[in-house]
Amino acid sequence: MKIGVFAHGWWKPACEALGHEIVDLPAPQHPSGNVHAADLAGRIANGAQIAGKLAVQPVDLMLDNSGCGLGFVNDRRGEDRLKPAHEATDNFLFSHFIDPIVTVFQGLGWAEIWQCLQSRSWVKCVWDRAQAIELHNFGVPNVVHLPMAAVNRRYNTDPIDPTSQKPIVSFVGGQNTKYFSANA
Repeated sequence: MKIGVFAHGWWKPACEALGHEIVDLPAPQHPSGNVHAADLAGRIANGAQIAGKLAVQPVDLMLDNSGCGLGFVNDRRGEDRLKPAHEATDNFLFSHFIDPIVTVFQGLGWAEIWQCLQSRSWVKCVWDRAQAIELHNFGVPNVVHLPMAAVNRRYNTDPIDPTSQKPIVSFVGGQNTKYFSANA
């Protein structure tokens, strides 16, 4: 299988380890270096790059981390109408979200995000079961619960003795967000 992997995240080595052919696809650019902060103009520029690359090297599907593969192109029906690049190139986009969807599209307005979430060729894999249920209840198609690290039914859920735990390091926030930035 030929998989288009966006130049961000851990999917390239995982796909290569499974023997899939990889086509590197460009992620949107932002001056901060955070692809998730890309605004609409940046995602339109990126959509043109994606479409150009796929015209030369077609893929069977596209895979990204937290929606960084969401780009836009002008719809054939008019210059003022945008379409997700994966739809315009007749592809499925699979996005693995490790943060809530509402936090990873920092440069897009909620109206644009909501419209894109309706794409039937965009599969949204979220680790949080409650978020998956909420998106499903809102009518968002193709939401898949993909738990992180361990399948729930195989995971040891026995209570932990708090007196035996001695945390050395605590991780707060996420790699795609600015939960604790100044004035936030």
